[in-house]
Amino acid sequence: MAATVAPPAAPPPTSATIRSLTAAGNHAAALRALSSLAASASIDHFSLPPAIKSAAALRDARAAHALHAASVRRALLHQPTPAVANSLLTAYARCGDLAAALALFDATPPELRDAVSYNSLISALCLFRRWDHALDALHAMLAEGRHNVSSFTLVSVLLACSHLAADHRLGREAHAFALKNGFLDEGRERFPFNALLSMYARLGLVDDAQRLFRTAAVAPDGGDVVTSNTMISLLVQGGRCSEAVEMVAVGREMHAVVIKDDELAANSFVASALVVMYAGNEQVGNARRVFDMVPEPGRQLGMWNAMICGYAQAGMDEEALELFARMEAEAGCAPSETTMAGVLPACARSETFAGKEGVHGYVVKCGMAGNRFVQNALMDMYARLGKMDVARRIFDMIDLPDVVSWNTLITGCIVQGLIPEEDGMYGANWTQFISGLRPMLS
Repeated sequence: MAATVAPPAAPPPTSATIRSLTAAGNHAAALRALSSLAASASIDHFSLPPAIKSAAALRDARAAHALHAASVRRALLHQPTPAVANSLLTAYARCGDLAAALALFDATPPELRDAVSYNSLISALCLFRRWDHALDALHAMLAEGRHNVSSFTLVSVLLACSHLAADHRLGREAHAFALKNGFLDEGRERFPFNALLSMYARLGLVDDAQRLFRTAAVAPDGGDVVTSNTMISLLVQGGRCSEAVEMVAVGREMHAVVIKDDELAANSFVASALVVMYAGNEQVGNARRVFDMVPEPGRQLGMWNAMICGYAQAGMDEEALELFARMEAEAGCAPSETTMAGVLPACARSETFAGKEGVHGYVVKCGMAGNRFVQNALMDMYARLGKMDVARRIFDMIDLPDVVSWNTLITGCIVQGLIPEEDGMYGANWTQFISGLRPMLS
């Protein structure tokens, strides 16, 4: 009888293995590979940052703390570069622990901080909607005089400016800075340009956004699809639908170009723009066809968000929930605040989905409970469930309620028959509701 030949043992993981697993979105496997690497005492400053990135993607605070401890034991936190500390700062923020992120930055000696350290800090502050503090961090970065502002810094700064609606001057100054430093020059990355468009739209300055768009070299035969799609969305949000429709026609021409180019067709960012374009114009079938063109390992979070939100906005709740489950279970892609704000309405409306209140716990666990868009969606869900007391508590936790927050609360009260009366919680506070709403409508 022939002897059984054992299969060759799998080669031990290396730093390159972890980087590849993280880049492919196999985050749990990346963390397991690092554990194997730790057993052989081979952890170094090349293997830690991608593993920390995987912990952040999984919103795994325990793993982030364990990796922090491992880096301290091996004297790798700030040496030979601050890459490990920078990755940890981002991970703590994504896990919902801003205090740990700020403490880590403060513990980094100023002479060891680099531009990425400040970028990570500014992004973390923006994630927690600390807009003024984000701009303060930018000023501190510039005051040191050693760090160049990158396109990533500028995108975070523009996001902060877009939420400080009381002072349009800040946004215009950021625009001037971008022009002066060549961020809007032809051939540069489009991220700052698109962020600038979005900033003007958030501030209600759609005309400014349109003037900016016209200065761009966006060709209708295959230029920047993301930029064109951003402008379409802004026009629709500004009620200028006829202009948006004209641009959609251009968008269809772009799609015709994309499907003839295999590389473009498989590009997640291009496909995301097309998915948003079709879904925003109630063409969910076309959106899904574009979505399916991209191989699953190449689908970025933005693309999943675009398709899930497209289904939810079209009232196709079961499809939105099914895709949301696939995103986590099959693709290993952790949801963002945008994902949850998009899928929560589908959870609320679905008659077959029984775990509605469990989703609230999931949101809290992921550190998203302080996001206003998520809070508005949770309020809507509880209002539909008839639990206006919970909806009201969520409303009271919102730092700056917007019109959607007030509309959701007031509509829920009326639908549930909680019309103002002489006594009772809602009757006693109805005047307060209206007085709070009045400045927003003036």
